[in-house]
Amino acid sequence: MITLILVLCLVICIFGVIKNWEELLFPPIIIGILSFILLFILIGYAVDYRTIEPTIAVHQEENENIERSMRELISNFKQHESEIFSNVTPESAITLVQLYPELVSQELVQRQLEVYLRNNDYIRELRKKEVRISNIRWWLYFGR
Repeated sequence: MITLILVLCLVICIFGVIKNWEELLFPPIIIGILSFILLFILIGYAVDYRTIEPTIAVHQEENENIERSMRELISNFKQHESEIFSNVTPESAITLVQLYPELVSQELVQRQLEVYLRNNDYIRELRKKEVRISNIRWWLYFGR
């Protein structure tokens, strides 16, 4: 669309110069300059699109690794917990409550969860960018 407007402005300006219509050339020149500037801005956004898919893939892979490690950690903790509670006698219950270890890697899990959520937010933003790129392509060259 912008490319078409730019070409039309150039054609009108060339035709106006040939026919000596100098007083009518001001609007097409201004529109042509503005569309030229807008064309370069939109091209910058369209070029940025090329990095979206690989970036999404990297973040999704990192999230899969986090999911896998958290699954392993949780299953190990559940197994440890079941072993402890299967050997509990009523006399040792108070001692067990006092000595029961919290999840040692709780901070690690918390950090991994924060990274996971941050990655999901970033992936969501990149997906929104993918949707906007079709609009930008249409403005550039009637593309999809």
